[in-house]
Amino acid sequence: MPCHVLPVSHPESEKCDLEWRYAFVLPERELFWNFNAVQIQCYVIFKTLIKELLDPLAPEEVNSFHLKTILLWLSEEIDDWTPQHLVEYVKKCLDHLYKAIEEGHLSHYFFRSRNLLWGKLRTETMRARLQSEISRLQKNVISFFLQCNWQYKRGGQFISTVRLVEHNLSEKEF
Repeated sequence: MPCHVLPVSHPESEKCDLEWRYAFVLPERELFWNFNAVQIQCYVIFKTLIKELLDPLAPEEVNSFHLKTILLWLSEEIDDWTPQHLVEYVKKCLDHLYKAIEEGHLSHYFFRSRNLLWGKLRTETMRARLQSEISRLQKNVISFFLQCNWQYKRGGQFISTVRLVEHNLSEKEF
């Protein structure tokens, strides 16, 4: 599997100048290029919710790479990504994030022994606040999503993320 090796050490290492880190940019890109429209929409909605609603509570603790990793793991569990289940998929992403925060562990997709949450979310108070907010999100994903102002750029145009949801949901779900 192609990968890059970067001169980036473990944050608490005493041998910073001797350590390197693997980066799986090409395989990650290949996987994302093969995502269908529903998987991409799920990621956009998931990222929007997290950036708009969790970032103010704990900036820099949960980043886009964590969210992409969760979507990769979820893609192994779901065979057929259908538009009718978009909100359910977003809830599953939120559930994965909740469990990762609870356990303090999110395995890297390619380098599974690497914990992406190592050194993050160090206080119980921080973890509890994020878990509480995720629980609130799970109860009413659509309502929270409609409050978000984030926009998604695709094909040179800015498309409101709300349209992504409206496109895939029936009126009764609103």
